[in-house]
Amino acid sequence: MIPFHFIVPAFLLVIAAEWALSRKHQPETYNWKDLRTNIMVGIGGAVFSSLLKRAIEIWLFFGVFEACSSWRQHWLGYDSLGWAWWIWILAILGDDFNFYWHHRFSHEIRILWAAHVVHHSSRFFNYSTGLRNGWTALLYKHFWWVWMPALGFEPAMVTAALIINAIYQFSLHTKHIRRFWLPEAIFVSPMLHEVHHASNVRYLDKNYAGIFVFWDKLFGTFQKNESEKEAIVYGISDDLQNRNAVYLHLHEPFKIWQDLKQANSLSEAWRYVFGRPGWAPNGASRTSKARQAALYEQNPAPYDALP
Repeated sequence: MIPFHFIVPAFLLVIAAEWALSRKHQPETYNWKDLRTNIMVGIGGAVFSSLLKRAIEIWLFFGVFEACSSWRQHWLGYDSLGWAWWIWILAILGDDFNFYWHHRFSHEIRILWAAHVVHHSSRFFNYSTGLRNGWTALLYKHFWWVWMPALGFEPAMVTAALIINAIYQFSLHTKHIRRFWLPEAIFVSPMLHEVHHASNVRYLDKNYAGIFVFWDKLFGTFQKNESEKEAIVYGISDDLQNRNAVYLHLHEPFKIWQDLKQANSLSEAWRYVFGRPGWAPNGASRTSKARQAALYEQNPAPYDALP
């Protein structure tokens, strides 16, 4: 398994190559201030990951694997699923299934969105955006994966599947490659992931999958890239001009705190924290669902793909 701290320098080399290519062919792909922010966020995440996250993850996965050993032997008749090639395929599928739901909930639950919004705050789409991941998400993300070692997947295999997914995810953040040499009916392509980074109302909360696009098709969140009908605008609805890495991590928690101070009941307070981003009482909600429904009412013809 490749140590994660070896992957980050490789990512930086890929970013440098794309930046050099962009200067000649697509100069609008990169912005220097945005690139600087992405690298700062990426380096901070790598340091945090190497110092804390990976240690917690390994401790957690091995701890759960050992704690559930007698349960597996009694109820399932085995201690470990082993290292066979087909177990690796199951591990990668299980990891991506898990990634889909973790990613989806990070858009649908505001307190999780507060950590994930950092990744979507850039108004550019390039490889450096792949490094722009919220630091606080590293504190809890691995808890979503504990079912895998509990079921008997070797802890090192689960960690390897996470790293494989992270590398594939990074590779999706580019406008220079539209499709991989892989069947797009099965695998997510940069062109499909570009949709996920759009702030256009019709594209909000679509294409969550990391590797396998069929999760989105199965669970009703797939959206093909139709930039020929409507050009994609990257970023979030609240266009953040402040590119300070710390501010990017704190602005949404601060907004949650401001909303909590004006909550009139425990129910409202709960929904401000755990409801959909944009929720507000008295019919003032600006959730993605509400905005898409309003858009569909105004002009349904171009938005037949919306639920």
